[in-house]
Amino acid sequence: MLYSPLELDTQTLMRAGTLRSDGADVRVYEDGVALNHFWVTPTLNDTASQLWVQVPALDDGDSTTLSVFHADADATSTGLAVFY
Repeated sequence: MLYSPLELDTQTLMRAGTLRSDGADVRVYEDGVALNHFWVTPTLNDTASQLWVQVPALDDGDSTTLSVFHADADATSTGLAVFY
């Protein structure tokens, strides 16, 4: 497994009211499949938050597509459990 950082301006999203302050509405997908394990550094509400996502190791020349979705007010936390 690899850990890949995705940089995201969570501060602007929170100020616009489209990202919950606890981040429970954030979802990360790899090639259309939900990845429930990720961690945010340094913090949410930052112009350069990094979502660290656990993805399978890739062979040389292979690629994958990661997508981040948010703004689901009814979403519940996925545990943010990438490091254990």
